[in-house]
Amino acid sequence: MNEESFKILPADVFNEIGKSALNKIFICEDSLDKPFNPLVEYRGIIYEYPWVITPPLRDIIFKVAQLMGDKGFFVSIITNPYQEDPKNDYRWYIPFSEKWRYPDLIWGPLANYVFSPTGKWGIMLDFEVSLIGGDMNFFRLVNNDFPIIESQVYDYLLFWKEEEKQGHPINWIPSLLQHVYGEKKATIILQEVGL
Repeated sequence: MNEESFKILPADVFNEIGKSALNKIFICEDSLDKPFNPLVEYRGIIYEYPWVITPPLRDIIFKVAQLMGDKGFFVSIITNPYQEDPKNDYRWYIPFSEKWRYPDLIWGPLANYVFSPTGKWGIMLDFEVSLIGGDMNFFRLVNNDFPIIESQVYDYLLFWKEEEKQGHPINWIPSLLQHVYGEKKATIILQEVGL
């Protein structure tokens, strides 16, 4: 694959060059059904990024990715707006030299992945939750420049606590937190926010 240019990837090409990297991070398209590969070292919830990663987090992720040798990244739409037409391709490879294209690819409320071709990092953006995960060394570097990444889960939970007052069920949150943070840390986080 030429890593120097933007590419629209048909499904067969994506399956050949991108799927294995994606599966190093995510193994399920349902953000609430244990999507992380069990081998992922770092997992977290990021908030508020429902469809695209925005600055400053986006800039920090891309900077660290380049420091660790990535030349670009993949974007893959999970929620295909035209599922009846499998010829539509909603997967791209974007070199960092053309990273400005990224926000323009995501229109409307479409769940998607943004991830490393090497499987070092990945982000799943969805309405219910946005997840980030990958190599522990990668996220140590991200955390150096963006230490609030660790506390974004609290803002996320406060949002859903308010949603519960409006009648939205949140019974899925404990199992999500256990999957992301482990049972012990999930229990502590839930207690700290009063859920």
